[in-house]
Amino acid sequence: MEVRNKIYLVFTFSAPAALFLTWFFIYPIFMDIKNSSLQILSDRRRMIALEVEARSLNNFKKNYKQYQPNFKKIDQLFINPQNPVEFVKFLEESAAQSSLQTNISLVPGAEKGKASFNIFTKGTFLAITMFTRKIDTGPYLITIHNLSIKKQKEKKETGVVPPQLEANFLIETPIQ
Repeated sequence: MEVRNKIYLVFTFSAPAALFLTWFFIYPIFMDIKNSSLQILSDRRRMIALEVEARSLNNFKKNYKQYQPNFKKIDQLFINPQNPVEFVKFLEESAAQSSLQTNISLVPGAEKGKASFNIFTKGTFLAITMFTRKIDTGPYLITIHNLSIKKQKEKKETGVVPPQLEANFLIETPIQ
């Protein structure tokens, strides 16, 4: 055999062997290295996030006494579901301060964690807007879902009297 044929013969058998070794041994090793590197980076990010959370938690524990008055204020934003009397008193006092006649009723079947109330009022437009502002800026978390205002039937009166309106509020508030 000639030298050239020997070279071709060696190349013919060694090239597939090299491809076989590369494909079945070297490539999986590189893929394992790549996957392990990605896992290490992911674990490192998770570890950094946990360290930040631990520092935040320790900082919170150190300053807990400073935050405690705010927690009490937050608790006061919610009404007590077993005794919503204080909340109803707030609504009635706000209506009385706004010179409104009111009728307040609890709406059954509200979402879990919330209480809904219907408030029927009679008064002037200014009084109704004052009442709305008072309950919106009051000490409780309140969402006004529905507000309908209509003019009361007019009676023949002498003098200039602002028209009386009827308003119906549907409000919702979270409970403890």
